[in-house]
Amino acid sequence: MDYSKVLSVIILAAGKGKRMKSSVPKVLHKICGQPVIYYILQQVKLLAPKNIFVIVGHRKEPVRDYLKKAFPSVVAVDQDIQSGTANAVKMTEDYFSDMGDNILVISGDAPLITSATLDSLVKIRYGKNLAVSLLTSIAEDPSGYGRVIKDESGRILRIVEDSDASPQERKIKEVNSSIYCFERNILRENIDSIGKHNSQSEYYLTDIVEKLIGKAETAETLITSDSREAMGINNRFQLSGVEDIIRYRINKKHMENGVTIRNSSTVYIEDNVRIGEDTTIEQSCCLKGETLIEKGCSIGPFTIIKDSKIGSHSTVESSFVISSEIGQRNYIGPYNYIKPGTVTGKGTEIGPFNGSKIISSVYKSGPVNISNPENRDAGGSTDRMLFKNSSNKNNK
Repeated sequence: MDYSKVLSVIILAAGKGKRMKSSVPKVLHKICGQPVIYYILQQVKLLAPKNIFVIVGHRKEPVRDYLKKAFPSVVAVDQDIQSGTANAVKMTEDYFSDMGDNILVISGDAPLITSATLDSLVKIRYGKNLAVSLLTSIAEDPSGYGRVIKDESGRILRIVEDSDASPQERKIKEVNSSIYCFERNILRENIDSIGKHNSQSEYYLTDIVEKLIGKAETAETLITSDSREAMGINNRFQLSGVEDIIRYRINKKHMENGVTIRNSSTVYIEDNVRIGEDTTIEQSCCLKGETLIEKGCSIGPFTIIKDSKIGSHSTVESSFVISSEIGQRNYIGPYNYIKPGTVTGKGTEIGPFNGSKIISSVYKSGPVNISNPENRDAGGSTDRMLFKNSSNKNNK
């Protein structure tokens, strides 16, 4: 389906995130090297909607700065007073006339959501001409989530927030994900009618569902087949749990693309890392930042590589490589620290415990310190790998 004219997306990212106990906005907390909101926006972009709006509020400037740099086409909209999700959506009312007929509203702390699920939610609303479709899940432990109240026929009646639910309602395991798809005009006509008669004295977007049903408008739920997609993040423990899932997805993607990962539960690979086929990543490795590992390499165990390029068919064993460019068919380690700015040529060996020392492909009888001016060629360059042997005084 072509969404470029019929779909607009609003992401709610203005909340204070008090339970994170942090000066960092919740949506900017990192998961596998990227902010929480990055994963949501990446999935939304796959839908190719007409426009995307992000509601910002608490500590909005860092969020605005990130969006401007990473997602410049996204429109940031201020919610200066955080008085609930319905009020957050209302902040976009000046843009309603330019929105598509379908308005997808997504919580900014749900980084596990996939474009396929969002696509299904929009198609249900659009295909059945509903006033709203909402994503729900079945939770073994529903505490903290809004409960979806239905009648005996399965027709949705309302959504009750956890803090406002009765003891009987708290037993319900179908929970709201805070992800909705509204028909634009119906949303615009009803957004001002929401009150704040609840324990938090806030304007809940969930209340619009009950109002629409009271007006004989149609609403349906889509129960996600993977309840993890609806998981939100409210504290550091939940952040850690979500990161475990995303780390698994990243590792799985690399393995499906021809990379062997030993004991993958111990391997941490950030989202931007690229790895060539027939590379093996041993246990307890950490690959971070803008790292590229070319094909046929062997990495680890116990290796950390950050913002570096590792040439094809190289081995890095139990070492730390940062902001460096390692040539093809190199052998590094074990137990080395490769300093930022290091560049090696083809066939280079850096022996154990040498740090910035190097064994060149020409002289292999002992290590050579590449930071020592004596070991540089006449032009002051180490690129040619023609070094004196600093560990053998008799070497000429």
